[in-house]
Amino acid sequence: GYRAKKKYHRLKNGDCIDFSDSASLETVSAMLDNLKVPLDSLVKDKISVPLYRAMYLDKMLEDHDDIAQNRDRTFRSLIKEFKTIDDSDFDVPDSLNDTMREYQKYGYKWIRALSQYGFGGILADDMGLGKTLQVIAVLLAEKQTASTTSLVVCPASLVYNWQEEFTRFAPEITTATVDVLITSYGLLKRDAVYYKSHKFRWQIADEAQFIKNPKSSAAKAVKIINSNRRIALTGTPIENRLSEMWSIFDFLMPGFLFKYDEFRTKFETPIAKSHDADATERLQKMVAPFILRRLKKDVLKDLPDKIEEVRYAKLEGEQRKLYDAQVLHMQKMLEMPAEELSKSRIQVLAELTKIRQICCDPSLLSIDYNGESAK
Repeated sequence: GYRAKKKYHRLKNGDCIDFSDSASLETVSAMLDNLKVPLDSLVKDKISVPLYRAMYLDKMLEDHDDIAQNRDRTFRSLIKEFKTIDDSDFDVPDSLNDTMREYQKYGYKWIRALSQYGFGGILADDMGLGKTLQVIAVLLAEKQTASTTSLVVCPASLVYNWQEEFTRFAPEITTATVDVLITSYGLLKRDAVYYKSHKFRWQIADEAQFIKNPKSSAAKAVKIINSNRRIALTGTPIENRLSEMWSIFDFLMPGFLFKYDEFRTKFETPIAKSHDADATERLQKMVAPFILRRLKKDVLKDLPDKIEEVRYAKLEGEQRKLYDAQVLHMQKMLEMPAEELSKSRIQVLAELTKIRQICCDPSLLSIDYNGESAK
């Protein structure tokens, strides 16, 4: 009766139920729609939903105590886990305990909590906040209990950066051989056929905006990899690009945001075109537990003021001779008539650049230079 937009419904005993002013019924209706629970299941003793819907369900119910609810042990345990992440038993590896900041430790525990229940998530911290370190800490902690390999997929320009970070923070983890494989989106597209027989514990998609288009070969390649746990990293906010968010969640937990056509009908179109506040709120409640984003201005308040120290480096030997020769050359060049000088502005800038290169390291200017650099 409520879904049929009726104001009242008459029961078999003759009593009437008033639908005209019931926020709880509206909440139940919205939940059933998003949870895809068939109406006939309401008359049964239990309703079963995927575990990744538990936090959404809890959020929707917390403001409606009048809705009858009995939650099983797994449900209660999961909700408690995610409401007390700071106090969880996921200890940071000893070798990184003094290195990691508190917000990084929280991010590490958040990923471990997701992992415990088989969830994936988006670590969307601002650039420079150490997303790589938080992931490395997770892989290092789990190395002690799991011998399977993990896979990092990133832009080609970041492959060696990942390798250097592993060497710096977790030298006991071998990369490109046993514990962690690192590859680029471009190489993965080409080599996807060779990954079919492999199963990875973790699959990390760095700069996850690379898979924002679900039809792209990069997105298809990462989604066919056989992996137990998946994490996406991105330094940019994704809440305003709903199709991109859908594609990333399709990598993390296929089906969580439904098929794309259904997602577009339920959320993307109403939010983008009509600014539908209800659809926005429902979507935020669904995805919020699986997205962690911190901004520099919020988490780096404890940094000391910048310390500047000026040190002078004295040019000596061959470097000094080259510098003096270049200065003399420029002085002669600047003695030319003003008209000619005006036409040679680009050349003047090029000669100034040479002076700068000599000051930094003369080998920048000449590959034959074998002397030292004061800096």
